[in-house]
Amino acid sequence: MESGNGKMIGYPLLSRYRGELMGLAILWVMLFHAYNASFSLAVLNGVKAFGYLGVDIFIFLSGMGLQFSLSKGRKLGEYLLRRAFRILPAYWLVVGLYGLWLRLCGQTRMVTVLWSMSTLHYWFHIPDTFNWYISALMAFYLIAPFYARLLRLRCKWLLTLALSVLSYGLYRMSIVLGVNYMSDFFFRIPAFALGALWGNRLAEGSPMSKRDAVGWSSLAVAGVILIELTRRKVIYLSSCYLFAAGLVPCCLLAAILLHSLPWKAPGQILRLLGECSLEIYLLNVVFTREYPLLRGAFGFIQNQWFYYGVVCALNLLMGIGLHKLMVPLTARLERLEEKTGA
Repeated sequence: MESGNGKMIGYPLLSRYRGELMGLAILWVMLFHAYNASFSLAVLNGVKAFGYLGVDIFIFLSGMGLQFSLSKGRKLGEYLLRRAFRILPAYWLVVGLYGLWLRLCGQTRMVTVLWSMSTLHYWFHIPDTFNWYISALMAFYLIAPFYARLLRLRCKWLLTLALSVLSYGLYRMSIVLGVNYMSDFFFRIPAFALGALWGNRLAEGSPMSKRDAVGWSSLAVAGVILIELTRRKVIYLSSCYLFAAGLVPCCLLAAILLHSLPWKAPGQILRLLGECSLEIYLLNVVFTREYPLLRGAFGFIQNQWFYYGVVCALNLLMGIGLHKLMVPLTARLERLEEKTGA
């Protein structure tokens, strides 16, 4: 499907603006983490309260990117190494240094730090560990190659629906089994499935047909119906499930708006933040956990929003700097892997 100016507005659009969308998502997550500040307008507080859904956008875009990457025919080992090289060095650096600092301050044990660095802490529910998102993301990385094979089947939409229903079943089962701490992961499975479907269609070079447009639109309509049923307490669904139904229209709308902007600067800034979103997020978790310490250090700032403005600006600058620091290391690891593989 093309617009009047010949620009593709179908499946390639989200790929083109993937970085900008990730930039918007990280800002939304950071807004959510500003726990101690509130707006005077209820609608803005609502936007802030649902900022954790920025994670769903990340998972959706990751699912899309993973499927597109896997379509290039990379071997499983090469694919996993590249994912590990992108995530783990920055994760180990931030979590390792922060964990050691906590240990020196007597606020944690070394075994807890090691569990956090392993990314396995989330699955075993280890006390006092942190950063569940990276653990969940690594799990999606492992699932993606096997799910990509299933997406070769013709019934892609049915498969996506089945995986979404399965996620709800797993969530309900986790309550019965007493492991509902994994719900954050189960809630994001639909977002991953939708992203994988989008990435699959993108990799196939499929145009946005009328049938596809009806399918994505119907999903959004179903989401509105589910929201109303939840509001009336007919059913209960996590907001993650409700948001997943509208993920594609929301991302498409944001991408179209970005595409229509007459100024390049906002998009360039968002793309930069998207490229550095991993490092920004890792540091934001630390900044959020250390609110009492930072609030004391910036005690001269009385207004909470001004305080968060200063801290978030510092968070963004440090995240961008850390990303620039990690890029050469990641590239070196990839070159070493290519030589070893050859």
